[in-house]
Amino acid sequence: MPRLQSRYSSLAASAVVSLAAGTPYLYGVFAPQLVKQLGLAASDSATFALASNIGSGLGGLPGGILIDTKGPQLAIIVGSICIFTGYYSIYYCYTHVYASLWLISAAMASVGFGSVTGFYACVKTCATNFPDYKGTAGAFPVSAYGLLALIFSSISAMYFGNNTGGFLRFLALLCGSTVFSGVFFVKFYHLSDEEAPLIRPVRTLRTPSSSSVFSNTDSVASTRTFSLRNSMVFFGVGKRDPLHRSESSAEITRTVKDDQAFASRSSAVDTLKVLFSSRVFLVHYIVMALIASIGQMYIYSVGFVVTAQINNPHNRSATTQEAAQAIQVSLISICSFLGRLTSGPISDFLVHKMHAQRHWLVIAATVLLSVGQLLATRLDSIDSLWMVSSPVGLAYGFLMGVYPAIMADLFGTAGLSTTWGLICTGPLALLFVLSSYFGVIYDRNSVVDPEVGKICRAGVACYKDAFVTTEGLCVVIFVITLGLIYYQRIQ
Repeated sequence: MPRLQSRYSSLAASAVVSLAAGTPYLYGVFAPQLVKQLGLAASDSATFALASNIGSGLGGLPGGILIDTKGPQLAIIVGSICIFTGYYSIYYCYTHVYASLWLISAAMASVGFGSVTGFYACVKTCATNFPDYKGTAGAFPVSAYGLLALIFSSISAMYFGNNTGGFLRFLALLCGSTVFSGVFFVKFYHLSDEEAPLIRPVRTLRTPSSSSVFSNTDSVASTRTFSLRNSMVFFGVGKRDPLHRSESSAEITRTVKDDQAFASRSSAVDTLKVLFSSRVFLVHYIVMALIASIGQMYIYSVGFVVTAQINNPHNRSATTQEAAQAIQVSLISICSFLGRLTSGPISDFLVHKMHAQRHWLVIAATVLLSVGQLLATRLDSIDSLWMVSSPVGLAYGFLMGVYPAIMADLFGTAGLSTTWGLICTGPLALLFVLSSYFGVIYDRNSVVDPEVGKICRAGVACYKDAFVTTEGLCVVIFVITLGLIYYQRIQ
């Protein structure tokens, strides 16, 4: 089956492209060196982190629209150009000591937008080419996207050492070209006639004027049985059942062959309106914003945490700063990968075997995140920092793995891209606040050394207050999520 082989080739290429697109998670590898080289304050790093998240968060919606209307190939071309120009601009600023906050912020935003555009194109392609196994197929790009930090941080430590400029140029050339190569392989392949029995009808997004899961609570309750059973296919477990005969005749069924045409007819504006009118969505928006921003604050600030421990006079480790940063970024990447990989089967087990809600996995993620924040305020050794990075990475992976299924359960799969793109904008503002707060505390505990510039040698005291604050936010998340579980149960 030539067409089947083409779809598998596209699947493999999607994993490779997603791997190269996961570069935003590498920021912690070169952030301290970039800030030091340009003579900037640690608080300026928060601005760069925010810029990257603006590109990937706010860019998700226009990127998704581009993919739905023009196909994945144009999106991949745009993404590769953005990644290359972004990293090459950062490389230029680093090597020429050009401390332009605006240029570096624009470059980080370009990297973020290019990464998420290429990544979404791969996920969309896998879901379209394997309609009966969307979850299994989607696991390849999703897992690869979170695994890049592990591979490239190891490359940085082994081959580049303190040559940060060379590493930035390497990212520009390799990641940009690898993503661009996807234009030849990442394509939609409609199923052939002999494969047609694999196609199953799925429901469409209802308009706001009709009975919809977006419009009122009763409709959420009335569709929960259907959506909980069928949403497991998002993670590739089980098969989607045909529509119930009792479903409204106003609902339209479709096949993969007219999937793209259907998406283009749906109004993103209408979907956004009904999402913002849903109190349940708004509460989830807050929960996602809190958990993701706490996890991302640590991911983007781990380089400074490592620097503080390396410069601690009581530090007895022979590990270099670059190697220590690579180790922590690798740990976060591995644990995030494991969280993304296992959250689907675990949440399906909760729903179908334990008859519980997927929200309990959010509770587990919150507990893990809280443990990480607590340990970050107590541990004062570079050798014990893995006990902070591991639970934070696992919690972040759980969150990013289970929340798409929660959104599909509550609001359906037809508008999932818009729903997910919108909810991913939540962490932007709070991440900037938390990262800035971290930077202010770090700078406040730093001193100016005539030889090396601003430096903090106080170990855990350099950043402790920041994690005390985020630990308190974890308690807030825990209470809100328990309230969500109770609310869903009584519906």
